[in-house]
Amino acid sequence: MPSEQLLSEKEWTTVVRRELGDAQDFSIIDVDAGPLNDKINGFMGDHIRVVVTVSVINKETNRAQERTLKFFLKKLPRKYEFQTDYVISSLVFDKETSMYANVLQNYKEVLSDVRENILASANNDDREELTGKETLWSSKCLFTGDEVIVLEDLAEKGFRISGSACVMDFNHCVVTLRGLAAMHAASFIVEVRKRKMLGDHYTLLDDYSTSLTENFIVNEGENRVKFWFLSSLDALNSLVPHLTKYGKQSKHYQEVKQKFRATCENIVNFVKPSKKYKNVICHGDLWSNNIMFSYDEDQETPREVRFVDFQMVRYAPPATDVMMFLQTNTDREFRKAHLEELLKLYHEELNSELRRYGLDITDVLAWEVFRESCSYYQRFGRIMAALFHHFILLPTDILNDGIGGPDGYDTFVCGTREKEVQRAFCECEGYRHRLNADLEEIIESMILQDDTILNQG
Repeated sequence: MPSEQLLSEKEWTTVVRRELGDAQDFSIIDVDAGPLNDKINGFMGDHIRVVVTVSVINKETNRAQERTLKFFLKKLPRKYEFQTDYVISSLVFDKETSMYANVLQNYKEVLSDVRENILASANNDDREELTGKETLWSSKCLFTGDEVIVLEDLAEKGFRISGSACVMDFNHCVVTLRGLAAMHAASFIVEVRKRKMLGDHYTLLDDYSTSLTENFIVNEGENRVKFWFLSSLDALNSLVPHLTKYGKQSKHYQEVKQKFRATCENIVNFVKPSKKYKNVICHGDLWSNNIMFSYDEDQETPREVRFVDFQMVRYAPPATDVMMFLQTNTDREFRKAHLEELLKLYHEELNSELRRYGLDITDVLAWEVFRESCSYYQRFGRIMAALFHHFILLPTDILNDGIGGPDGYDTFVCGTREKEVQRAFCECEGYRHRLNADLEEIIESMILQDDTILNQG
């Protein structure tokens, strides 16, 4: 892939300078770019790995040294018309570009200023407590343009996804929730700071309303996002007769069948900014492929986390991210054993992050309020898990049969896929087990209103 199609020479120079630092004297020798693979795996964008060879002048010896720099580039997809239309109409590329170019840059500037002021006024004992390693949670962005984003290559720095799709163990959950706490804390800190300058009426929506417009759970308008959501509801609803516990043989079947689809569609009310709980900028798309980890020497124990694909960010309570993550990436038995411990860990990490910036968590998000919000938004997490799982866990052969080729992707994504979902449910034990569990939780907690389920994770 010719590098000229991606960035100009001047823009590549900007990328390299931001990577090496302004003090480095360098010249670009070569830019080599190629796709990560030949499939439409990155449906929301073309994923490209770029290798830039540069000559860097060693200031001590005044000699040139050749270095290789590697970057990860995301580009608005242009190969297939339906794909381009979906990405543009859903605003996913615009959202992610704005997140890196505006939101995260603003976070960095405000947090740095707040820290500087706090440390300058702190005594020695307080300064020791306030200083500490910053919890990083996003990849470094080197450049954003109209149709391109250049990021550090996390894979080159030892980061990778955890393995099995939507399955994480306790240690991976701990590291993820620490990263989420840091991300949400940044939102709280920036909003508090700006309210001091602009008044209590200020929210981050005032600055980023377009970037935070809901673009995933949509049931209005005439666009592909709405069609994907509604067809997903139809696919899930088509599984109800086949459920092990609440299918046609169940005494509850008629009630469940009558209420199930409308119950799931009600998720549109969960993604709106809350009037009861405080809101932050949430990631919104926390399934396993959007969460990368670095590991200890054993290559099994996760050490740090980075969130990627900020394409569905929204302004909502932190519990929406927390409960979506836990419902999507763990199973019911795991949550029964570990939910309370993990929620407390998240809240403790949030407290630590806020304290470093001079905020008291009891003023921002007291434990009792947070726990209450998690109980409420667990229903949101349950529906989101089903929406994710029915689509991303489809076996490859059934997925390919349903698509039938590039021209069939549009129909499959935005049209009907009930046949493929039912086939996977009947033929694939792993798929059937996961969707059975997802739908059972929705039915018991939101239709039959069996409160005991809340004690089962």
